[in-house]
Amino acid sequence: MTNYLWCFITDQPKEWVKWAEFWFNTTFHKSTSATPLEVVYGRQPPKIVQVIEGEIRVEAIQRELMDRDEAFGQLKKHLLRAQD
Repeated sequence: MTNYLWCFITDQPKEWVKWAEFWFNTTFHKSTSATPLEVVYGRQPPKIVQVIEGEIRVEAIQRELMDRDEAFGQLKKHLLRAQD
């Protein structure tokens, strides 16, 4: 968890709370044998698909999704480096 938060504090200081909450709610917890989202809503977390540039017609949404994909890419890179 510490490594996860560190990745977003350094790369996206204003966004880390939102992503940390998403991560927590969609991560499997041994104590409940489910994710918090499953416990509350009774279903699996939604799959996140990578957006293709130009696929979305509304520019603000396209930009938000591209930023999300960039954030996930940075997170993956930092977590893999932390595991090594």
